[in-house]
Amino acid sequence: QPYYTVEYNQGKLPQGNIAAFRRALWAEHLGGLEPLFEVPDSIECMRRVNEMAEKNWQMYMQDTPVELKSHLLPYPYEVEPDGDIKPRERNFPDTRASIKGFDSILVPDTLTS
Repeated sequence: QPYYTVEYNQGKLPQGNIAAFRRALWAEHLGGLEPLFEVPDSIECMRRVNEMAEKNWQMYMQDTPVELKSHLLPYPYEVEPDGDIKPRERNFPDTRASIKGFDSILVPDTLTS
């Protein structure tokens, strides 16, 4: 698809069917579109999406259920500066299921338990 490349479009992202599909997915997951999303490779777009996901996480983790206008959430783990991985919270609020899972002698640590 040589006509749908950044190079062919003088440094701009193509605006074909794939871009329209991406925008539709973003609108569904983020509850709408913002002009910032037209430049998905920008640091500003990344920060905005992360901000929205973090806000959703805070609302999702409340003791009292609330209706979310969008449903993008950050991954429930955080990576520490030293590379260690830890869960953002101990349990999911709706099931009280452990985010981390549990240790198992049958399943190696490299697999999700």
